[in-house]
This record gives sequence, C-alpha cells and structure tokens, in this order.
Amino acid sequence: MREVDQLDAEGGDILRAEVREILGARADRAVFEALVHNLKNGVTGGVWRVTVGDRSLVLKALTRGKDTGGSPAGRGRSPAIPSTHGTHAAAPGPGAVWDLFLLAARLPELAAAAYEAHVHGLRESGWRGDERLVRLGMCASALKYDWLAPLMLARADEARQPAYGGRGEAPVERRYRERGLGFAFLAGWAAEARELAPLLGSPPAPTGR
Repeated sequence: MREVDQLDAEGGDILRAEVREILGARADRAVFEALVHNLKNGVTGGVWRVTVGDRSLVLKALTRGKDTGGSPAGRGRSPAIPSTHGTHAAAPGPGAVWDLFLLAARLPELAAAAYEAHVHGLRESGWRGDERLVRLGMCASALKYDWLAPLMLARADEARQPAYGGRGEAPVERRYRERGLGFAFLAGWAAEARELAPLLGSPPAPTGR
C-alpha cells in the first residue's frame, strides 16, 4: 500500500474504490505490487498488480499534466492479469499484449467479456440504441494501432529491444510473436468494422485499389 499512499488523496481513493468494486474486498486486504511503467509519457501516475487471494488484476492511475497540478484525471484498468474466477476486464487489452503483460491468445476471451460488459452497462443506463453501433465502435478502434506495425518493422533488427518503461530488455522472439498475433486479431476487428459501417449508414471503406 505504500506506493498507493504516495498518491494524492483523490488518486488513492480512486484506486481503493477500484479494488472494492472489482475484487469485492477492502484495499487493506489487497497486495499491491508496483509495476514498471513509462515515466516519460506524462499521463501515467502508477501501475500496480493487485491481488486478493487467488484473484488479481492490474490497475493504472492516470494523471493530468504538470501544469494542472498532477491530480488524477481519471481512472483506468488494464486486463493484464484478470482474475481466473471471472473478474471483468474493462478493455480487450491490445496495449497489454504489445508490452508483454498479456498473452495474445487471451484477446478473444477478454474482448468478448469487455464487449458484453459495455453493452450491459449501456442498457442498464437506459440506452436502447442499435447494439451494432457499439460493436462498430469497438472494432473500429483497431485503427489506433496502425502506426505501430511500421514502427515495429523499422526496429526489428535493432540489437537492443527495450522492455516496457525502458528498463531491461524484452525477449525478441516473444515480443514479435505476441505482437504478430495481436495484429492478426485486430485485422479481424478491422474486417468486421468494414462490414458493419455501410450497414449503419457510413460510406463504404476505400478499397485501396
């Protein structure tokens, strides 16, 4: 708990509330393990693996920029280590695959859980729209990673492959295997988005020909 206590009052309260909400336990019963994160990105206040019994997940604290005082701008959950007993993932987790926190083989499972939970939350809040719009938004988010493929290829022959946060080195074979599988998963999302978009009134995607 020491690392969490170093956050300001709002940030610490947010993380403790996350533990109660997701793992159903008081924060003082949880084990917090600080994980390496990129200290240069300016938005991550800390990343922790949180364990209560045999259930665990990863929590990320987001911060505002220094010009706004560094107080938390929101809260984020990464499904890098979701519970084996049904803890809901808040996102499908491609970013966790790129950083080798999560095996790409788990993406379909986590994506399905995230989608179902998102739709359930929308319905509970009173939304009665076309569920295909939700699916389109999720699948179209594959586009946010299009910059990473050429960057990966450009750096493939570099002698040093830094691990997440710049500390240590990542196993080259594992990094490119997992990222390749992650991109294959996202290609499926992109194909689904191309099919859904015209059905929901968007213009057809360009063919590239």
